[in-house]
Amino acid sequence: MTPLAYAILRRIRIYPALLIGALMSCVAITSMVLRFTITDMVILPFALLAMIGGGLALVGFKAGNWMLLCASLAPLALGCFFHYARIRFMIENGGMEGPGGYGSPLAFLLGWITTTIIFFLPGLVWTVWNLYAIKHNG
Repeated sequence: MTPLAYAILRRIRIYPALLIGALMSCVAITSMVLRFTITDMVILPFALLAMIGGGLALVGFKAGNWMLLCASLAPLALGCFFHYARIRFMIENGGMEGPGGYGSPLAFLLGWITTTIIFFLPGLVWTVWNLYAIKHNG
């Protein structure tokens, strides 16, 4: 592998982090201005951590890799929380319908699949990618 290709592959994980951080920051700030929820207060620090860590990792500071790892744990933790909430719902209600048969099992499954695709899988991939980068780049 040429040195240029290696440098590009080594840093390619940083650009999505900068984009994710910027998008999450915009969403959190806009949402806080419009309706101000506690979730936005939780998302904003991780978004800023992703942007600052991405910038530091881009210029070569090793601390940036650790900051990106911390930021990547946010979507993974959120995905784990959604899995826990859905499994707890199924245990409490004995299935995918609410009390009294209210609700749709198909909607329950679609919601579960959607949150897995949006939060859990990207968070898992991003966390593993950052762990790999820390292991091989110091």
